[in-house]
Amino acid sequence: MKQDFIYFLRYMQVKHRMTLRRECIVPYAYVYETLRGLNGFNMLYVLVKDNEPLYIGVTNNIFFRMPQHVATKDFDELYFVILSKRVNMYLLEKRAIMFLRPKLNKVHNSQKIFIPIVR
Repeated sequence: MKQDFIYFLRYMQVKHRMTLRRECIVPYAYVYETLRGLNGFNMLYVLVKDNEPLYIGVTNNIFFRMPQHVATKDFDELYFVILSKRVNMYLLEKRAIMFLRPKLNKVHNSQKIFIPIVR
């Protein structure tokens, strides 16, 4: 899963010239500690359970979203990337859902996207 996420981000950077500011993979126990100070940044995040994508979302208020997910979803890792303000985060979310196929996302999950190898 980690390699798929990194590969997807690399593809989006090359193919669509998206500027991604920082990527991070965080174990569940360190989610709040890691995200402290990141409120207000646009970010794409992936909730992961047993190395499988569970849910993909975008937000600019991570401290509002995370408690909602903690209360309703069982996950053990959080992958996220901070996005440049110029990145269309909703387009990135749609493409990530189509590529990674998380179990709990309903919208865009019926379509599959093929991403060629990026060298």
